[in-house]
Amino acid sequence: MAARELRYDWFNLQLNDKQFAYVLTGHQADDDLETFLINLSRGTGLEGLIGIPNTNQNILRPMLPFSRLEIEEYAKKNNIRWREDSSNETDKYLRNNIRHNITPLLKELNPSFSKSFQATLKHLQQAQSLVEDATILIYNLIVTDEDDVKKFNIPELKRLPNFEAYLYQWLNPFGFSAWDDIYSLIDAQSGKQILSNDYRLLKDRNYLILTPKNKKLEPNSYLINVNQKEVKKPIKLTFSEVPTLSSTLNNVIFVDAKKLKYPLELRLWDEGDSFQPFGMNGNRKKVSKFLKDQKITLFDKEKIWLLCSDNQVVWIVGLRADERFKTDETTTKILQIRLSI
Repeated sequence: MAARELRYDWFNLQLNDKQFAYVLTGHQADDDLETFLINLSRGTGLEGLIGIPNTNQNILRPMLPFSRLEIEEYAKKNNIRWREDSSNETDKYLRNNIRHNITPLLKELNPSFSKSFQATLKHLQQAQSLVEDATILIYNLIVTDEDDVKKFNIPELKRLPNFEAYLYQWLNPFGFSAWDDIYSLIDAQSGKQILSNDYRLLKDRNYLILTPKNKKLEPNSYLINVNQKEVKKPIKLTFSEVPTLSSTLNNVIFVDAKKLKYPLELRLWDEGDSFQPFGMNGNRKKVSKFLKDQKITLFDKEKIWLLCSDNQVVWIVGLRADERFKTDETTTKILQIRLSI
């Protein structure tokens, strides 16, 4: 595999440096059969059984229709020399083991095995084409794309008679391999997730949500000083004194400035957090319960920020202010805090 990567890196270098249009490789029909058997032994999906592609971007494989024996006979008849790689002689590698011990037996059992295999390969390729067409047609009925997040509607997915096959086609390009775990995720509790190298798949109520892993970790807490008028990251907040209250929207709150203790803290919420929702005198509520009641998705929960004063929640930013910091008839200094979206 390491040698293969080096080889194709060198091919691409030649394409770029010498402005070649294509690279032609010597893959032939026996390579196709060996690849089929290797993938079959590994329990691959249909795409692993359709053989080596004739074309792959700038890579062409014009010799795939011909067997190794046909090519050798042609070379001998026309006095064409070739070089045999010494590694082809050993059974140390799986492909060679199949080449030397399995394919000869198959051809011995059925002298026209090669032709039969090519016919089977053609049928499999046609079936794969149908699968690809179906997955594209069904995709828009099941999946919604929001930036780099994909949401799979579970109730709609379960209406499909073969929903596991669709999931496999849609998720396979993202590097997942634990397919039994992924299929079980459909009926799992919210919060369970499956990881690949670069992506995660999360069960959230009626959805499976696919998102890239966060590669860059940001601080989860920021301090705000008494004279600070603006916060630019991780979210944009502005602080300004105002003479009177105006209509309150989700992105604006008004607080009694004298009730605040600095520095204020802007941080991500935690499971242990609680607050007194604005309008609910004296009644405390867990932030986690509030977010659940608001039907905030598990991924969106990870981006919920709290503005705090002396470890007390002033504002679940963009969602609900805290009752304890509201203005009243004794307020002499009104602070407006605005979230810029």
